[in-house]
Parts: sequence; structure tokens; C-alpha cells
Amino acid sequence: MIREVSKIKYVYELLTPRIRGAIMSVPEIERDRIQEIRLRRGRRLSVTIFSKEYFVNDNGRLMNNIGDSVQVATEDIETIYQRAFQNSLHSFHREIARGYITVSGGCRVGFCGTAVLDPARSYAVESVKNISSLNIRIAREMIGSSDEIYAKCFSDKPMSLLIASPPSGGKTTVLRDLARKLGERWRVALIDERNEFAATVQVSRKIL
Repeated sequence: MIREVSKIKYVYELLTPRIRGAIMSVPEIERDRIQEIRLRRGRRLSVTIFSKEYFVNDNGRLMNNIGDSVQVATEDIETIYQRAFQNSLHSFHREIARGYITVSGGCRVGFCGTAVLDPARSYAVESVKNISSLNIRIAREMIGSSDEIYAKCFSDKPMSLLIASPPSGGKTTVLRDLARKLGERWRVALIDERNEFAATVQVSRKIL
């Protein structure tokens, strides 16, 4: 049996009061299914649930059309962006260059803006200005999601395994659960270059 645990609570501290209020007003059963929160400057607040986009009003109502949904202001974008980088943009050059950052709980904040290139470093991205949109992808644990893989591939001994899928196909989710299960049986070393695993699952940190 697979048990799903949403990490949406970890992004509340990033959001501005009106955006946070709207998201927290979404009924819990629907709120826990949110996969992405989309914020575009001057446009309406929307969320993605099961790959379908819904607009959100101040009362947390999910709508198929714009209606009276919350309009995202420039101040919302700037504040959330700064909070994601802990008000210290100069400390996160690598994250800025790749266009997203992993925040508390393993959630990711992707951003779109105007890239500033550094000629001295082969025109590598130095910073991003005029941020126009943010996409917050909500991390989630799917406890038990790796059970079938574990039973087929690791019942006797560890083996090599390649996990591949399209974007948002659940690779990280399954690998996270698999690391948890393997760590209960063997000594596991997890190379988490993008801070996606240990930031999300405390049990993995205990194992490591």
C-alpha cells in the first residue's frame, strides 16, 4: 500500500500573505494534491493538480477559468524569489545559472527572467534580473512506491539499476523511497548533488 505525504507546508514561509492565504484556503484534500504553484507577474495565481491547471481565488476556490482569482503582483514575485534564495542571491550562483533552487522540504522553485552573462566566464549566466514568473514544484513522499522494484531487483543482493521517465514521472519520488528501503538493510551512500533527497526525507539522513 502506497502512502502519499505532500510537502506543501514547506513553501508557506516563502509566500506573501495574500498568496499564502489563498493556497491555505484550498480544501485540504485538494491542497495535498497540488503538484505546482504557478505565479506570473500581472497574471492570475494558478495551481496544477494531476497535470490540470486551476485558478485560485482568495477563498481557496479552484476554478477552470480566471473569474475572481488572485492577481499576482510584481511585489509577490520579487518577495518570493528573494525568500527562496534566503535574501542572499550572491551565495547561490550555481542555482541561479541552472534556473531553479531546491528549498526546504525538497520543493523546487523555478524562475524565468532576463539572464545577465559574464564575458569573462565564456558568457556563463552570472545573474537573472526582471523575474517574470515562478513555478514552485511541491515535493512529496510516496512511501511504498518502490516496493515492486525492491522485490524484483533487491530481494537477494544489491544490483545496478537505471531509472528513467519523462519530466514529473516520479523518478525522484521512487528513488527516494528506494534509498529509504535499501538503507534499512544495507549501508547506503547517497550522492545528492542537487539537495533533493536529504532535504526532503529525514529518515534518509538518519540512515546516512
